[in-house]
Parts: sequence; C-alpha cells; structure tokens
Amino acid sequence: MKSKVMRWTTVSFGRYKGKTLPEIIVRDLDWFFWALPKLYGKLADEAQELARKAAGESLVEVGRSYNVSHSTISRLETGA
Repeated sequence: MKSKVMRWTTVSFGRYKGKTLPEIIVRDLDWFFWALPKLYGKLADEAQELARKAAGESLVEVGRSYNVSHSTISRLETGA
C-alpha cells in the first residue's frame, strides 16, 4: 500500500511568509484561526482540512495524518 504524502503550500505573506500551515499552527494557533476566513484557493482548502481535524479528530488520527506519534501531537505548544 502506497502512503499518502502531503505537500503543504507555503504562506506568501505576513510574518509567516514561507511557512506551512502546520508549522504556523504549532507556533501560533491564534494567528491560524484569525487568518482562516481570509485565506483562499489551495491554502484555504488546506486550512479548512486542518481546522476540521483540530475540531474533531483524536490525537491518534491527527498524528497518523502527519506521520508522527500521538504523543508528539499532545506535546505541541501554541503561541509565539
């Protein structure tokens, strides 16, 4: 079975220019949710998928999505 590799789009503006949304979520969750309704195109699609996962999936499911342990997800800190 072939594993699905997610290629994330980088943000092209602001303080997180050049960063992916998962990188931003780990650093500044508030900024992610502030920017969410302002995004469009592929970046908006990726953001909606991440927001959906954050809202309802277990740590095991989220960890599996990013090919990391659920314990890694549980240790992530938010904030700058």
